[in-house]
Amino acid sequence: MGAINSGKYRAIVISIALFIVFDAGVLIMNFYIANQFAHDAVQVNLAGRQRTLSQRLLKALLQTDNALGSGNVIEAPLNELKTSYHTFDTTLTAFNKGGSVMGADGETVTIPAMEDPHGRRLLTETFEAWLPLKEALQPILAFDAQIELSAELIMTDEGAELEGDLFHAIMTATKDKRNARLLDLTNSLTVHLEYESSRRAMRLRVIQVTGICLALINFFVILFHFIRNLNKYDAMVENAKKETDDILETVNEGLFLLDSELRIGSQHSAALTGIFRRENLAGVNLIDLLRGIVPETTLNVARDYISLFFGQRVNQNLVDDLNPLNEVEVHFGSEGSQFQTRFLGFEFRRVLVDDELSHLLVTVNDITDKVALERELQESRARSTEQLDMLMDILHIEPEMLTDFLCSSERALGKINSILRRSARGIEVYKAKLDQIFREVHTVKGEASALGLKSVQSYAHELEDLIAEIQERSSISGSDFLPLTIKLDELLGHIQSVRELVARLIDFRTAFDRSRIAEVADERRLAPRTDLSALLHNLAENVAGEQGKRVNLHCVGLEGKHVPEIYRGPIKDMAVQFIRNGISHGIETADERISANKGQVGRIAMKFIPLNGKGFEFSYRDDGRGLDMELIRKTAVEKGFVSADQIGTMDERSVMALIFHRGFSTSSKVTTDAGRGIGMDVVRNLVNELNGRVRVSTARGEFTQFKITLPAVPTDLDQAA
Repeated sequence: MGAINSGKYRAIVISIALFIVFDAGVLIMNFYIANQFAHDAVQVNLAGRQRTLSQRLLKALLQTDNALGSGNVIEAPLNELKTSYHTFDTTLTAFNKGGSVMGADGETVTIPAMEDPHGRRLLTETFEAWLPLKEALQPILAFDAQIELSAELIMTDEGAELEGDLFHAIMTATKDKRNARLLDLTNSLTVHLEYESSRRAMRLRVIQVTGICLALINFFVILFHFIRNLNKYDAMVENAKKETDDILETVNEGLFLLDSELRIGSQHSAALTGIFRRENLAGVNLIDLLRGIVPETTLNVARDYISLFFGQRVNQNLVDDLNPLNEVEVHFGSEGSQFQTRFLGFEFRRVLVDDELSHLLVTVNDITDKVALERELQESRARSTEQLDMLMDILHIEPEMLTDFLCSSERALGKINSILRRSARGIEVYKAKLDQIFREVHTVKGEASALGLKSVQSYAHELEDLIAEIQERSSISGSDFLPLTIKLDELLGHIQSVRELVARLIDFRTAFDRSRIAEVADERRLAPRTDLSALLHNLAENVAGEQGKRVNLHCVGLEGKHVPEIYRGPIKDMAVQFIRNGISHGIETADERISANKGQVGRIAMKFIPLNGKGFEFSYRDDGRGLDMELIRKTAVEKGFVSADQIGTMDERSVMALIFHRGFSTSSKVTTDAGRGIGMDVVRNLVNELNGRVRVSTARGEFTQFKITLPAVPTDLDQAA
């Protein structure tokens, strides 16, 4: 409005307004005359019909009279006479006074009274010629009796009377050539109406030509003012555009304006095409530009975020903190070419014109180098933190125990690698491989937990999560094992890092030289030795501490060389599983134990004793809550290990045996220590491999006990002595 008030576009606006007025006037006149044409066409048609009806009346009279004289039926010609009379009379009246009549197509039409003098004169003369005939026709029109003739063709009185009325009407119609006069008058009326219609058409053409001429004159006036002003402002715009282009060509950032429809403005910096690897960005929707190079979820969040700027009340600082495009990962490339990953950073600023939001000024930068540097710093800090955590974990562990763990872990991971490389086909075989891998990983995690190596325990737990996720799939293929190899490599790499750190510590302590470390490592790969009792005490302390419980572990026969060499590894693995399961599921918290009239500290006893040359017995016993037989039954049915009918027929011994099944756990939550249903499965497999037997006894709220009987070891294999 300011531009119009200043007179900048006043002449153009006035010219356009006049053009609109001229066009509107021509359109209104066209509409009015077009309606008049329609009325004229109806009147011309009706006048032409009057001319026809005047002749049809005389014809109907003659046919009726002829039929009557010949003794034929007069109903058809008489009805034709009545219809023609009615139509002619009502139409003539409508021309005179205006009204509704039946049109040529059978539809009712309304015509106005004729007003021009010549037309009125013709109507008056037509009425003068029509009235005598109209009066003569009245008796005939009123006749409705039946005409009967005798055998001698003698007519009845009604017939004779009708015959006289017909003769009178015919004489009236032909007297002084009245019928011909009616024909001439109706024909003149038709010609007059056609003339009036032509005259109106000529008037419309004059108006149209005049309006078009005025519109053309007005157009040339507009064109003159427009060209004159255009030349004036083109120079100003060209100078401003050159200055803008110079700025946009120089800046390194991607700059552009964004409207409320999220379309990029026509002007943007040259750097923008390089950032997005695309030409012709003007008018492109920003969301469409980002689609395909950023995730769809990011697009939805970005659309909602940008819409905040177009709200009435916007806190710029608050909105800046919510920016989802502050650092966004994008992927450039096309089918058949290598994708390139970059990072872009967007900033949005509101552009106000007269205190009204006009656009958003958007700045976008390629921040790939910055992000890469930040990530390198973060990874460096993470590595430093991880190494410090590992250092703190291993400082309290005896080097011999730690070396033994590293050797056994490497053997377990090597076994997993062999399992992965073993050819297999079919989902059942794949699941069997996963079960074997799960047991090995679970063993490594248990030993790491026993030593307090939380970083190793965490890596192993992540590998267990991945295995569990694959096992739950309805379909398993060889490609599903690829992520396992990656995770396995990460775990092995981490264990190698621990080994390197241990070597440095041993060197620092000067307790062993490097040659001794290598010698010890070689020995441990063949026959690792360690104090199992110390390892288990450490494990019990760590697991209980993590779960907010207190426990006292008592070991018998697990110290020194009491355990035959062939049983040391399996006994250690079984003891680790018993302690983790016992503390997680059996031992209560201090408050629960006090409520159950027990001491605050839970008690666990583990023994390994010889059976007078008949083998060995390894036992575990805790004074916890005992096995919940009802919960075992319920869990077994819910997880599909047995049916509801089967569980009802099983004795207590068979029910307790369910806890050794792969995947059976009464815990609804998976933790690093329990909940996957793998611990007792590991124990069962170890016992089976050693040809042993396991017995379980329990009392609800009092204890749980496992006794494992192992066969004697041949003398040549017994290296414990």
